[in-house]
Amino acid sequence: MTATGKPIEVLAAGPVTRDRIVALDGSVREQPGGSAFYAAAVHARLGLTTALLTQVAARDRRELLAPLDGLGIRFLVRPAHATTRFTNTLTEAGREQAVPRLAPPLKPEAFEQLAAAAIQLGPLTRDDIPPATVTAARERCTWLALDVQGLTRRVAAGRVRACRGVSAEALARADILKADAAEARLVTGWRDPRHAVRALASMGRGEAVVTLGANGALVAAGGQVQPVPPVDAGAVADTTGCGDSFLAGYLARRLRGDAPWPAARFAGAVAALKATHHGPFSADAAEVRAFFNQSTAG
Repeated sequence: MTATGKPIEVLAAGPVTRDRIVALDGSVREQPGGSAFYAAAVHARLGLTTALLTQVAARDRRELLAPLDGLGIRFLVRPAHATTRFTNTLTEAGREQAVPRLAPPLKPEAFEQLAAAAIQLGPLTRDDIPPATVTAARERCTWLALDVQGLTRRVAAGRVRACRGVSAEALARADILKADAAEARLVTGWRDPRHAVRALASMGRGEAVVTLGANGALVAAGGQVQPVPPVDAGAVADTTGCGDSFLAGYLARRLRGDAPWPAARFAGAVAALKATHHGPFSADAAEVRAFFNQSTAG
């Protein structure tokens, strides 16, 4: 149950982080982050009864969760000796990531006594949400969505390195798997994202999305692969959290009864709006629907 007394529709789970972002011009911005943080904002603003399960150090809790205050989210914060810290240094080739500190892994018992229509898991490194924890989460929901991003990252000497060898057991538990093109290639071995999204769907329970940045996305379901056109919401301010917001928008619409392709088109609108400003998604359901209808007209 949430603070409002309503059953939880979506539980977003994973590390909430303290992020330091170094821009191309050398300017530095610090803000809360983490896949679960961005996902919870989307679900709550789209009108779903939402909870956020995470682990942060007690001294960081108030500051990191403050941007989500007032959204009706139920915070399920487990004590930890440390909060995960990410440093994202933007370069012409992309970004370099360092992780000075890591929160402990989320354990299976964190999901005891919890129940939700859907759970969205957002690991940021391969050790954040172990396979046993994915299994425990699967037992507490009807829909399980898993972002494979973190499963393709290992931390060595404080630096983030891409890695293969993603747990087949974890993937097999998910109703919906999400990756970007590079992550999908690491998991499936396919360079062509159309082949990769089809393979990713077969590794889970039959449904997957692969995001392609400015080129839109691909969705695989029912053995079919469909392209999702890109959406332009205006000048891009910050792409951090866009993939997490896409998956949240997709899962929200699937819960509301949309078929995979319409859900993915709606999710593209959510991600595009998120990219126009710093911080978590800030539009409401009516604004997204109006923008979605406008962007898909004709």
